[in-house]
Amino acid sequence: MADLDGILRRYTVHDDDTKDRLLGGAFVAVNKDGVICSGAAGRIDFDRDAKAFAGDTFTWVASLTKLPTITCVMQLVEKGVVKLEDDIRQVVPELGKLQILKGFDGDQPILEDNTKPITLRMLLSHVSGLGYDTRDPDTIRWAKAIGRTGNHLAFNLSGFSTPFKFPPGESWQYGSGVDWAGIALERLTGQTLGAYMQAHVFDPVGMKDSGFWPERLPDTEPRTAPGSLRQDDGTLKPFRMPLPKEHDLEGGGAGLHTTADDYARFLRAFLAGELLTEESMRTMFTPQLDERQRAGLERTAYDPARQSEYAPEFPTGLPISSGIGGLLNLEDVPGKRRKGSMMWTGACNSRWWVDRETGVAGVMIVNCFPWGEPVNGKLERHPRKKGSDSKNSNDHDADACADMASTKGIMSGCGDMHDVYRIHRQSNMEATLSRIRPSRLQRLARSATCAACASCTSTSSSSTRRFSALNRPEPNYPGHVPLTRVERLGMAVGASVMSFFDPYRHDLIAATGEATATPYFIYRLRDAMLADPTGRRILRQRPRITSESLSLPKLRALPANTVGRAYVGWLDREGVSPDTRADVRYIDDPECAYVMQRYRECHDFYHAVTGLPIWREGEVALKAFEFANTLIPMTGLSMFAAATLKPQERRRFFSVYLPWAVRNGARSKELINVFWEEQLERDVDDLRKELGIERPPDLREIRKREREEKKRLKEIQTQGM
Repeated sequence: MADLDGILRRYTVHDDDTKDRLLGGAFVAVNKDGVICSGAAGRIDFDRDAKAFAGDTFTWVASLTKLPTITCVMQLVEKGVVKLEDDIRQVVPELGKLQILKGFDGDQPILEDNTKPITLRMLLSHVSGLGYDTRDPDTIRWAKAIGRTGNHLAFNLSGFSTPFKFPPGESWQYGSGVDWAGIALERLTGQTLGAYMQAHVFDPVGMKDSGFWPERLPDTEPRTAPGSLRQDDGTLKPFRMPLPKEHDLEGGGAGLHTTADDYARFLRAFLAGELLTEESMRTMFTPQLDERQRAGLERTAYDPARQSEYAPEFPTGLPISSGIGGLLNLEDVPGKRRKGSMMWTGACNSRWWVDRETGVAGVMIVNCFPWGEPVNGKLERHPRKKGSDSKNSNDHDADACADMASTKGIMSGCGDMHDVYRIHRQSNMEATLSRIRPSRLQRLARSATCAACASCTSTSSSSTRRFSALNRPEPNYPGHVPLTRVERLGMAVGASVMSFFDPYRHDLIAATGEATATPYFIYRLRDAMLADPTGRRILRQRPRITSESLSLPKLRALPANTVGRAYVGWLDREGVSPDTRADVRYIDDPECAYVMQRYRECHDFYHAVTGLPIWREGEVALKAFEFANTLIPMTGLSMFAAATLKPQERRRFFSVYLPWAVRNGARSKELINVFWEEQLERDVDDLRKELGIERPPDLREIRKREREEKKRLKEIQTQGM
């Protein structure tokens, strides 16, 4: 770490000489568990006595704003509030008024109306045609021709209202698309972008030094880095970006102020899947551009005059694309990052990157203008320590952390970071093993699209690759068994028939449930969770319901009629345990497999809340309720077991329990979205009322009365004889 700090000091000021140096910088590298390494050097201002640049140095981060904004927008996509293919002109009508800049007649711009939709996906991947009026020469020329004085950094609607460089979707152009997406979020939620981000990103992650209004954040002024500008002779002069103190909008593309430490907290949570579901993360890291759009991106990024801005860490010609959030390298970069990593930068030369393959992310914060200034490139090309180009897979993980060594946020210049991460890896071998690179076939399966729901990315092996029992792909998660269509059909039929005759064979019921839930039904249930805030939280945390996670002795000590006491009382009365639920094996998508596992482990809570016993009659009644609530086919098939009931039980099922099940299952809240672990101390009657569930007639009392009536009749008959 000392050598790493030495490299940073080599490129930062020590005295008054700023030639070919930076005033200061700070970096943080993280994995899903926390900080791997961090460092800082230099000072925040020109005065030699100025405060040292540190992880908590506060500054404007320009386009590093985009990833938190896109994260918030993708949360709305998960909730079903908006879709990536929605035409955002319906949400933000002002977008529909923007015209296409076709060229110039002398000094006068030639404009024509746009007739194409402007989708959310276009805005987030920079193919809408919108540019930045401080960067694009044609847009700057247009602004001058019409006498425009403001620009996008005014953070108002007028500032973002520039013409399209081309019809939406026809090429790639870096610009204000994410700003417009932030406006759409405000229109859809009725909140400001900052308020939504505070509630759904900053607060959950623990970010205290981030926001769109720096003067409203306490204690940041003494540690604020005002900025510097590189001059032609290589020296620096003071420079502060003229950002407005008062503005109409909170710019989703470039309005954020933060610190390296705070942004690293965001990246850790982002990488760990705490802010978005795995489905959303896969979508964001999927290349979004067609060949024509990619050509536009590569033409811009590899322009010799601009490569230091967009992609200084990549050799010219490396295949790249845009994801939803940043730039993707489509091939491994030896000694740097794995294929499919994402990164982006900002006008002040700060930069972040996320390498999901190795499970490492990082951020580098500086505050030096202009974008792409040369000293960053020098630090980027700092020679690596010999031996850090190992081809070993685990060493490549270390190289991913070593990516942080430059001010561009890609530490390819620091071989010592290779050693830092090697030490970290040896002390946390389990975390390293969990990042072992999946097979090509597994990645192919994970990128497939569910035939029943084109918007859902699936890992379904049986629906995306032809294989046989002798040509079976690797499992997608521990215990997973990929099935061919024939195998899945055979399991569905065979297990269903056998469980009809023996409904107490839980393994058969589990196999029936998994074989019949795909491709449509389990995705429908997963989407129901994505559309609900609590459901999304369950998907992120993936809690398991076991005797240890719930602590059954503590539940037994709860007051009577609480959910926890009712649950454990039901377990004790019926002689069952939460640990008997089999793990899911035959659902290909890992996220959907968890949804099925969650349903399976919550089943006993449904019994406890309804009071239905595990007798065949009670189980069939509960399965009818579950079918109306979840539409899982296995629960519907289970109703055929009513044919095996005694005549009196069957009449009671069709006259009493089936009507109750249909009525309550259809109208109640989707129970898959109940976080049962958080409801344990609630009154069970209050929870039933909140969920919209009527308590069914007590089957035990009914049977008890029937037994008493039979006994009474038998006594009468005996006395009559």
